[in-house]
Amino acid sequence: KRNAMIFDTVFIENFPWNRGLSPTFDIDPNKYHPNPASEILHIEYYGNEQLSAEIINITGSIIYSAQNIPLMYAVNISKFASGAYVLKLVTVKQNVLIVFVKE
Repeated sequence: KRNAMIFDTVFIENFPWNRGLSPTFDIDPNKYHPNPASEILHIEYYGNEQLSAEIINITGSIIYSAQNIPLMYAVNISKFASGAYVLKLVTVKQNVLIVFVKE
């Protein structure tokens, strides 16, 4: 049995203009791997909207940012300090925040 930890948490926010609709999420939280990661964090995205990504450290500073990322993308995190980070993915329709661990 896997222990439930904050590092398994995924937050999905709908923007106000989507309220009242049945949302479909193009950003699948299972498409970010590995977690924990040591060198490369892989992101897979199959939506139609442009996707941007940010990595935020525990103090709230944005330490990585990329715009218009392709369907399959790899972020080199080898120089990041060990610890917990937030991967923020943004499209026109939604924000997804995923907590991951850098070993």
